[in-house]
Amino acid sequence: MQINNAEKVFVYASSGGLGDVLMLLPGLADLSQGPKVEIIISVSYESLIEVIDLYLENRTNKITYEVVPFDTGFYAFLRYFLALRSKKFDSAYFPNSSNTGKALIALLMVSPKNLFNNIKVLFQKPRRAEHKISYYARRLGRGTAEINYRKIQTDFKQKSASLSLKTELPSLEAFAVITPGSSVLESHKRWPGSSYVDLIVGLKAKENLDVVLLGGRDEAGLLEQIHLQCKLRGVNCILAQPKSILGSISIINSARCLVSACCSAIHMGSLTDVRIIGLYGPTDFSYTGPWNYNFEIKNINLSCGPCYLKTPLGCGNPTCMYGITANSALDTIRRINLR
Repeated sequence: MQINNAEKVFVYASSGGLGDVLMLLPGLADLSQGPKVEIIISVSYESLIEVIDLYLENRTNKITYEVVPFDTGFYAFLRYFLALRSKKFDSAYFPNSSNTGKALIALLMVSPKNLFNNIKVLFQKPRRAEHKISYYARRLGRGTAEINYRKIQTDFKQKSASLSLKTELPSLEAFAVITPGSSVLESHKRWPGSSYVDLIVGLKAKENLDVVLLGGRDEAGLLEQIHLQCKLRGVNCILAQPKSILGSISIINSARCLVSACCSAIHMGSLTDVRIIGLYGPTDFSYTGPWNYNFEIKNINLSCGPCYLKTPLGCGNPTCMYGITANSALDTIRRINLR
């Protein structure tokens, strides 16, 4: 859908996790550089604002932000959109919302003018072999033919390299970043902690690579457990504690490689040109995988996978993740590390 000049556009990005918001960036960039519009973006937490602002710094349009927590209850959700009615948006988009019922109610309140077109965009489904970035761009009302979503890491590397880290890291000549976590509800996407320990020990012994463990506050226990098990085997890895998303991106940007299952770290890494080793089982890497040029995917191609769309909370026996061996991941890292 084409946007006319001087329109007011609302983008509700509060219903997705960090990875979902990062995958919105190419579509938001296209929107922000198009015809003159005023854009209001809701995000689930404030730390996301500086990431979006950094990437959209060359925008031609005015952007303002509102923080609306991800877990906003239904009645608070209704009150929020009732309050927005007075702003009279020309268009409203819910690109990463899986709750089309709530989104439809919100559309009725905030953007009745283009209701038909907005509803049509809302109910678009992913196309076959389409990456989630392109899907989100279409749900932002943007055509995807002109969006090269793999292009964005080209200048973001320079941006993230210039950032001051929000945490003190020892001076390391060569290191790998490992992000073993995921949301608690999606723990079936995790690789076993023992496999990470085997990999870290192998990286130090065979590649002389130090390891930085990175994750959110909810994953602190998992990180500490892996850190302790490595220490018991004579390898000391580093627990990083950046205070912002940009701090995490900057650490990843400085690494020799990133090892991660399907989680937001994959998409942080995609904003740089770090070499990514993605560990995939329940999820489809062609849909949610890395989107820079330097990645390797490790999976064991079970006939039952990917199964995430059918069993988003897991099957109870994620052999698709347990079957990926530490040796196979190490062999991949040794191969790309020699390039």
